[in-house]
Amino acid sequence: MKLALKIADLKISIDSYYDTYLLNTTKDYSCKCDSFDLYIKAIVTQKELPVSDGKKLTDRTIGNWYINDDGVYEFFYFDKYNNAYVMRIAFNMQEKNIQITLLDVQKKFSVDSQYFLFNAVGIAFTFAMTFFNGFSVHASSIVYNNTGLAFSALSGTGKSTHTGLWLKNYPGTVILNDDKPAMRFVDGEWKIYGTPWAGTTGINQNMSVPLKALVFLERSENNTIRDCIGPEAIKRFFEAIVHPVSDETTNLLLDSLSLLIKHSRICVLGCNMTDEAPETVRKYLYD
Repeated sequence: MKLALKIADLKISIDSYYDTYLLNTTKDYSCKCDSFDLYIKAIVTQKELPVSDGKKLTDRTIGNWYINDDGVYEFFYFDKYNNAYVMRIAFNMQEKNIQITLLDVQKKFSVDSQYFLFNAVGIAFTFAMTFFNGFSVHASSIVYNNTGLAFSALSGTGKSTHTGLWLKNYPGTVILNDDKPAMRFVDGEWKIYGTPWAGTTGINQNMSVPLKALVFLERSENNTIRDCIGPEAIKRFFEAIVHPVSDETTNLLLDSLSLLIKHSRICVLGCNMTDEAPETVRKYLYD
């Protein structure tokens, strides 16, 4: 199965075994491309995945990162229930090549593998974005007045509830992505993009608009909004994205944050879930 996709203005070639779920969830992002920014190859195997002999960069329970002497990053996912490594993703970012190797968990452990390749490609895309002046952010995002707003917060704060108020009160507003939109600095401006990775709701649109602001939500009895700068912006930013795994990726993401502060807006919204909450944002950013 060969796919040509355009996600966040990145042209991606995927050479993979046939997977219905990946095919269906990415069909709106298909493109006709003669050249590509990123090449992904995915295979499935029944052989045990050997762990990397490179330098270990993280010390986590399930998913860990390594880097070898050639500068190739590797991500390994460990299935603690079956006591086996089930995913390896190798990133050669100099050559823009990504190799995904997945253990055939359906045959080996009788585990549902419907989302397996889709999630692996999502991990690959999120990491690769770091090298293309961008990142994916945990947020519910909308398009309003031909611009994009991304609302980020800890789970359970009410991101989707808040964006629902925009749809209710401002006709023409649409959900861009309900869980993980992408942002990139392209041609001197920040853009926000829909992606196929949209959480449990799956709501996403294959479109892009200029980014108006990244807004962090906090629960509050009263609705207030302010700009977010300095150390607070750094802290909130790194809480909203996938954590960097090396000095190189940290510096790339800090560069992106610097550009975000300079060329767009980062705000903090203290809000309740009334119709006044989105109006507080609209007045602050658009009036």
